[in-house]
Amino acid sequence: MDGNNGLDPAQYGLPTSFGSRKDHEFRKFPSRNGAGAQNYQCPRRDRKTSEKQFLIAHPQKKYPLVSDKDSKVLPSPDHIFCEEKWKIVYLQELKNELNSVKSELNDFNLEEWHKHTKFTYETAKIQPHLKSTIHPELLTQAWCKFYEILNNFAVVPDLCRRGQPLNSVHLCEAPGAFVTSLNHYLNTNYEYHEVTWDWMAVTLNPYHEHNSRSQMINDDRLIYHTLPKWNFGTDGTGNIQVVENMNFIVMDARERFPSGVMLVTCDGSVDCTLDPAEQESIVSPLFYCEAITALQLLHTGGTLVLKLFTLFECETICLLYLLYCSFDNVNLYKPLTSKDGNSEVYFVCCGYRQTAALMQLIPILTSYYGPNITEKSMFRKCDIPDHFLTEVFRAAEFFQQEQTNAIRYNISRFNNLSEQDKRQLQSLQDEMAYDFVEYYKLRRCSKVIVGLNQIRQVPGVPTQRFEDGSYNENKDRLASMSTWLSYIKNFITNYTCTWPSTTNNICIFTFPSLPDLTYKFGKQVDVVNSSKFCTNSLLETYNKINSILDKEHINRECCQLVEGDELDSTVCDVSKVYLGMEVWRAQKLVTETVFQTLLSMDSGGSLKLIGLPLLTQYDVSLVSLVGYFFDSVCFFNPSGFTCKLQFEGFIKERFQQTYINVLENVRISSEKCALLTMFPITQLCSDRRFYNCIVAMNHIFTKEYILKHIHLIS
Repeated sequence: MDGNNGLDPAQYGLPTSFGSRKDHEFRKFPSRNGAGAQNYQCPRRDRKTSEKQFLIAHPQKKYPLVSDKDSKVLPSPDHIFCEEKWKIVYLQELKNELNSVKSELNDFNLEEWHKHTKFTYETAKIQPHLKSTIHPELLTQAWCKFYEILNNFAVVPDLCRRGQPLNSVHLCEAPGAFVTSLNHYLNTNYEYHEVTWDWMAVTLNPYHEHNSRSQMINDDRLIYHTLPKWNFGTDGTGNIQVVENMNFIVMDARERFPSGVMLVTCDGSVDCTLDPAEQESIVSPLFYCEAITALQLLHTGGTLVLKLFTLFECETICLLYLLYCSFDNVNLYKPLTSKDGNSEVYFVCCGYRQTAALMQLIPILTSYYGPNITEKSMFRKCDIPDHFLTEVFRAAEFFQQEQTNAIRYNISRFNNLSEQDKRQLQSLQDEMAYDFVEYYKLRRCSKVIVGLNQIRQVPGVPTQRFEDGSYNENKDRLASMSTWLSYIKNFITNYTCTWPSTTNNICIFTFPSLPDLTYKFGKQVDVVNSSKFCTNSLLETYNKINSILDKEHINRECCQLVEGDELDSTVCDVSKVYLGMEVWRAQKLVTETVFQTLLSMDSGGSLKLIGLPLLTQYDVSLVSLVGYFFDSVCFFNPSGFTCKLQFEGFIKERFQQTYINVLENVRISSEKCALLTMFPITQLCSDRRFYNCIVAMNHIFTKEYILKHIHLIS
């Protein structure tokens, strides 16, 4: 990982300080986006909604866990993880009731249901309204939720208004909306030179091909432009559930922020589609790891904002009690812009208390850190006071009732809205959007992190919906191989793939200069689970087909030399290399094979490279590097599911000046620490025409490969 110590926040367009809050009144700021930009105010209606009217019309879903400090007593270290997991009957009844209501949705068409709930969602027009009037940077639902949290709680500690720098660390942060929301809030509610802000973020690395897209947010628009501000752990994956990564992140934060971290946010989740009834238990190890990391990051007096779901299991209750004892004030809160029908709530903890009792527990808690948490409960039930359990009961019941009421309402209104109902609902949504802007005194922000224009220009692959139908229909497809193959065949057949050149099946590129080689090592890639250069639906299907096929069959049928003028050039066929070994081993062997071939070539010669997949940063960086050793590179349309590249005009002097250094790094690549790329992702994607060609090759190749082998499997 590259360090970022001593970086100037202004390098990324960040404000370095802000001023005191004064009841959100409008103030003049130096304009950066044209005269008068900071004097902009949201369009007003003749009728204004007072704060009191807003709260009456839209009650805050806030539940404080109140007590005096004397009642906050952590259990003895001898009693940590020593008792089997326990259950509370009443909470399990609430869980069963909620799951029963949610199960009524199993036969609803998912696309139609999402469209329906989006229409009935009371705050549905807030984002469009903000986008058209306030123009927030990286506006998402998460942006709105965190902006509500910032306004409703003392998230910015008082210490930071009296000279303590506001250093924030954002865990599980992709795509980065908490960061941009915080920037907007600070810049429009504080004067300059009183509050100094800097940040660091952690998330699953969207560029590490070991990571699955199903576990990540497929949005790197902010990450791409602010990579030095992101820490992906010692193994480069960004997986917060690896203890070595946690230690690396804590150490990095202490080096970046000597004055201490005053705010930690945690907005992680896990894909629970295979077992939605057990969402809380499935995500609990992640929440545990986020909380333990936060407790080691925070400075005394700091704030933690942690996303949770339901409050029914002992894992969540114990975590709540741990944090309850570690902070002065804690509140459970569901923002208005969080959909009523989902389970998410935020645990907002202010005033971190680094007590001696907590410091004694941290090493023990860290020893249980990881994705596979023990079957023991963190605390014994008898060690949690009855008054606290009572508060948890009430909070769990409150949020469960809100959620079940929302789901039942949406079920009752599904395909049952009259035109008058729709007009009334849209009128309410319009009012809500205006009220939201007025209540939170939202206005434009002149200080941005990267800017809307930059965010819009990040290269990415087009996406097409993969699944439709109801939850039960999708589940049935996976249960039957023939049904799944039939569905996949229909989907892939209709998947649009186009070659970037409209005149011929060849794209030609030149690489006249060699950018600085930047070797990045990390966790090895055994299978390509995600790619910046291929859409997820095609890649997942490609991997699934390969897992079904017999390797000997693939070797025999799919990896033959392409017929053509091989005699006119040196041929290097690596198509079989990737079949029998892990991706990282294949990459190492292919690089050595290609370089060995180049060593035997004379200047001016040509190289035909067949069968090299272009799914990973390593693959694309290898093509870019080898391309530098030649006058030009021809990319052929991979019709017939064979990737073929033709390198013309070998420049041996360039090769001789470079290859030894490259091979030295390639050869130290190992299972514990593999070479992931030779160039930064921003360099590999900087030429949009080159990037689009790589994506097109991958899409056409995987589509044809899948269709042929679906037929063979059938």
